[in-house]
Amino acid sequence: MAAGPWGWGSVVLPLLLALPLALLLLVGARRLRRRYAADGARASLRGRAAARANGVRALLVTAHPDDEAMFFAPTVLGLGRAGARAAVLCCSAGNYYNQGEIRKKELEQSCFLLGIPASDVTVVDHRYLHSERKLPEGCHVLVLESVNLFRKYISILDVPISCLLPRDALFILTEEETERARSAMRCHHSQLLWFRHIYMLFSRYMVINSLRLL
Repeated sequence: MAAGPWGWGSVVLPLLLALPLALLLLVGARRLRRRYAADGARASLRGRAAARANGVRALLVTAHPDDEAMFFAPTVLGLGRAGARAAVLCCSAGNYYNQGEIRKKELEQSCFLLGIPASDVTVVDHRYLHSERKLPEGCHVLVLESVNLFRKYISILDVPISCLLPRDALFILTEEETERARSAMRCHHSQLLWFRHIYMLFSRYMVINSLRLL
């Protein structure tokens, strides 16, 4: 059945109305991102000397190589911007396809681009990990907030949402820092399948990390 003029109009008109709204949202998200990143940079400059003087350190615990870039690059780069010293503890070499040694080297290359030297990268490739279930005094544990599928793949459009919702820590990368995060992700050649390229383009985790205290 051929669609009449009103039939086509019922499809085209909403699209024409939605396009300016989408562009407005994109422009707003970009401006908010730049403002937040600039404010964060200024705060980091003020707090960098204090962070170094107090020896502020952070330990990033991941499941396997590439998590540090795929999910936590905003946190790592944000901590570095603030003057804190970050280290990585990876609980597995990701040796399922006998690529453990390759992935360890890729992990070190990725961490180097994120500002973490190889001396501060440890892979604990043990089947069982034990814990005293007690943190040293003064330590706090932050966990990455998981978001729904829609928010996960709208990249910087999630900036306004992340800024409005409650959280204990928020890291938003500048455009230059985001490219640095993607470069770190590209170090994981053995895992860089086609869908990882799509992830790097659209995932908000390459730009935004919102965290909550455990």
